[in-house]
Amino acid sequence: MRTQTQCRGLWQNAATGDVMYADTQRGRLWVRRVSDTAETWTAKNIAASNVRGYLAALSESGWLMVSGNNDVARDEDAYTAWYRDMFPCGIPRRVAEDMAALDNGQLVACAADAAAGWMCPRPSVISHPLPSETALMVRLTMRGDCADDDADADDDFDVPETVAARTVESAPALPAECSAETQEIPEVPPVPTETAQVVATSEHVIPATVTLREFALTRDVPRKRIRQFRDARGRRCAYVVRADSGAFILWRSWYEHEDADLDAEVRAYYASVA
Repeated sequence: MRTQTQCRGLWQNAATGDVMYADTQRGRLWVRRVSDTAETWTAKNIAASNVRGYLAALSESGWLMVSGNNDVARDEDAYTAWYRDMFPCGIPRRVAEDMAALDNGQLVACAADAAAGWMCPRPSVISHPLPSETALMVRLTMRGDCADDDADADDDFDVPETVAARTVESAPALPAECSAETQEIPEVPPVPTETAQVVATSEHVIPATVTLREFALTRDVPRKRIRQFRDARGRRCAYVVRADSGAFILWRSWYEHEDADLDAEVRAYYASVA
């Protein structure tokens, strides 16, 4: 089992994206939960002397101490974007500074948290109301961040984009000359001619609700042969895939190509491997 030294900061589950705040020096653990309407930090009922051993056990189950996602050390802007998306209300002072352990400091921390919109209904619980849209964004950020922990993983855990369901008020009416019955029409193969040209398609769009793992063109391609590109907000919006049949570019359907520099970078990399 891996031994843990004194630590104080955020821990994240690499499989689920769940977050907690640990302080081995004071022996405190705060577990974060995000529901459809609220973000809640709850102090875990564990003896102070057992915190380090508890963290050591969690580290064997996929929990890691993080200050952000994998881009933090390399890109300060990526960390800022990740922190803003992951913690839209910030982190309560009472959690970050663990002032609940002090009788006088507890009231000070609660007052500071209340000014930021946090509520302290019980000594071990701190909650902040969240609109449904914000709660969904936080959960998607947690999910997307935990997918980056293993860059060599074979599977991609992209969360499919949500699409509003369409309702059909009435069935379409067929013209009088058409029959409601359908029949199979045999496929007629194209006839090659001297002037015919084959156009190679090098760019594709991933439809909404389809993950990279489910997309037909990448289903059998190892993760190591797929390079992903992110927009200014840190969202994965493009991929360059090196398959056995050749290289090609994949774009997310929501991406509107508003970033000319990113588009140029993606196509330049594709040109270097195609």
